[in-house]
Amino acid sequence: MMRPHLNAVIVVLFLLSGIVFPFTASNYFYATESNVTITSEDFTFGGSDYSIIYFDGTPTFLLKEDQLVEDGTEISTVVHDYYAQRYYPSQEEITEVKNLVAKYNASRNNGYDWKNMEEYKCREVLFTDKKIEMYIDGQNQKLWCHDDASCELNAKLLYQAYNDALGLGSYEPILIPLKKFAYASYGTDAIIANMTNMLDNMNEDSVVGTVDYIQTSIPTLTTYASDIETVVFRTPRLNDSVDRSACHLKCYAICPSFDLDQSALTELDTAAGTLSENIEPLASYAQTSVSIHDNTIARLGNYQNLTTATSYDARFSPIERNGLAAESYARNVSALVSNTSFSLSVDRLSELHTSIKSSISSRNFEGLDEDIAEYERLTATVRNSADSLYGIYNGSLTAKNTAETVLFEVGTKDLGPAESERFDEIKAELAQLDAEFGDGLTPARYAEMEESYTQITDDATALLKSTESGGMSQAIVYFRGFARQVNGGIAGFAESTNITSVQEIPENKYLVLGGFSLLVFLSFSAILMMLFLYFIKAHNYSKIKYIVISCFALALILVAFFSVMLYFFMQKTSTDATMDEFLVDFQQRENVAVVVNAALATESEKSAMESCAAGIAASIAGENRTIASYYFEGGGNCRKIVGSGQSTMTEDACLSEINGMGSAIYLNPSGTIDEPRLYTTYFSKAEIYATSDYYSTCPLSAIFG
Repeated sequence: MMRPHLNAVIVVLFLLSGIVFPFTASNYFYATESNVTITSEDFTFGGSDYSIIYFDGTPTFLLKEDQLVEDGTEISTVVHDYYAQRYYPSQEEITEVKNLVAKYNASRNNGYDWKNMEEYKCREVLFTDKKIEMYIDGQNQKLWCHDDASCELNAKLLYQAYNDALGLGSYEPILIPLKKFAYASYGTDAIIANMTNMLDNMNEDSVVGTVDYIQTSIPTLTTYASDIETVVFRTPRLNDSVDRSACHLKCYAICPSFDLDQSALTELDTAAGTLSENIEPLASYAQTSVSIHDNTIARLGNYQNLTTATSYDARFSPIERNGLAAESYARNVSALVSNTSFSLSVDRLSELHTSIKSSISSRNFEGLDEDIAEYERLTATVRNSADSLYGIYNGSLTAKNTAETVLFEVGTKDLGPAESERFDEIKAELAQLDAEFGDGLTPARYAEMEESYTQITDDATALLKSTESGGMSQAIVYFRGFARQVNGGIAGFAESTNITSVQEIPENKYLVLGGFSLLVFLSFSAILMMLFLYFIKAHNYSKIKYIVISCFALALILVAFFSVMLYFFMQKTSTDATMDEFLVDFQQRENVAVVVNAALATESEKSAMESCAAGIAASIAGENRTIASYYFEGGGNCRKIVGSGQSTMTEDACLSEINGMGSAIYLNPSGTIDEPRLYTTYFSKAEIYATSDYYSTCPLSAIFG
């Protein structure tokens, strides 16, 4: 691995932050990188300041005057020339290597037992020193063992010369030893000559090859040295018992002793290894240059993609917010209104969103502008379509609520037989429509149902007007008003005197209301009796007395009828009031309880009733009014909600609090929409029995609000 300059500054171990260079290193991190060690190797070359930037020890960027260099040729040239300048061996190092080569070469012929008579003398003795010329292949050639043919010829000549002295039967026993010696001797010559020549001519371009050649040649020189020192033609070294033992009865002793300086080879190997390590950056400059260039291109591309992605993110973000809001809104509308083309548009909007986010994340920007433009256009289209469809749905829902509200009010009126029959017909029509009304209908069907609900509203309104416009109806209205005032007087009297609890009066209607009606009857009867007696006395003997008796009887009947009707309407206005009567009384109440009786309700009914209760509580809230909601779900406990606070109480405690409130609205589950039971004067209470669908739309919040 390349070693950074000794003056390289380790900037900092940091997490996704810039370093103290004008360019920001963190811009070029990959998404998977977190902790990165940044180092810098600074140098001046060709009059310019350069820096090699390392990411976790890997050469990554080349800066020139603090600007990224992207050109591969320039990177390669600068790195090579800088490394050549920085890592080229010193003259002392080169001289040391040359001296070791020369030292080893000198040891080949400096003599051991005989001065200056060693390897080269052995060449002469073996006739392989190129001094003998022979006629070979049609021409005179110098004899030396360098291939099979020349070595065989050389061995034969040697055999002829030393046959008798050596006791040889043929040249073959000496052919291989001769070959081994000659190849090693002349091979050493060639290597030494190459080393010397390469060292003498070494420069920045060839230094790596030269050092590499020296290193790879030393094992060969070591082998050659061993071949020379152990050749059978040698004379054993006098003072070397091991060599003498090895030569016993084996060596021919026609060559001098050998003692090559192999320690010089060891020193040469060490020196060459040091040089190789020192120039390693120069030796691997090409890989370093490629690493810098490839990392520069890759990380620049990543940075550019990141910058582009960030730009697209910033551009798409507000469009995305609008799109997601439109999609969510449209999904809700799709659940309400069935429209195939609209649903396909919503699905396309969702697909585009996923595709755009994926393209930005994966840095695939092809066609992204077109997708964003389509997404923006489709967002507006989907929202407009959703508004239109929801308007259709909401129109039918509003018409439904209006019809139910009007019919709700009609149901609280005193209806005659014909009116009751018509009311039942309208109610049946409404029930039939309500059974079909629900989520998932087509726009056309919602429009048709809006017309039908509007017609029901018109019919119910006409019925309501007819009940209020007739003479008898007007008389009943006036009488109910009178009865309501009487009830109010009784309630006020009971409250001021504490004779009885106001809320207990309806429970004792026969005693209180009946007694009061009887008192009225007796009072008026007493007055009539006094008048009767007076007129009878005045006309005792006149025929007029029969008229007086008849008038008295008729008046007594009228008083009795009045008293009975008073009792009836006092009861009606307090325990079976009309909506108008209830609302007049309700508006005066400062404490209101909204009670959800969900003990026997299904989960869907509970949800609808609780939602409706919250809507009613919100609609009737006022500055001087306290609203408390109570939820009875079985199990002996109930939940109480006042504002944002919630608590759990026993059912008895809740009922006690409800009884202490001025008014209460009870929501009860039912399979049908029943006429409400409305109570006024003595206690204000509305008992509602309705279906889950009715509570879901909750027209009650508009009625009571």
